[in-house]
Amino acid sequence: LTFNPLPPDCDSGGFFIFMEWISVKERVPVNRDIVLVANVDSKHKSDQWVCAGQLNEQGEWSNQFVDDDTILVTHWMPLPEPPKSNG
Repeated sequence: LTFNPLPPDCDSGGFFIFMEWISVKERVPVNRDIVLVANVDSKHKSDQWVCAGQLNEQGEWSNQFVDDDTILVTHWMPLPEPPKSNG
């Protein structure tokens, strides 16, 4: 995660986080965590995608949309923290 100051025209004065994609060639998540996954190997943008998925014990990626097959993942990143409740 990279923390960067907000642009000068933003009035909150805080920081925001840039989350960077991690290549599955570098490392994979542990503990069967659900993470954001992407496939960016295709030359056609219409064939590239991002969704939530997880790595199983056999080293295969799956997601909630594909029940009986594995998905080809090239990159992943941890899910962001959920929004805080206003109530």
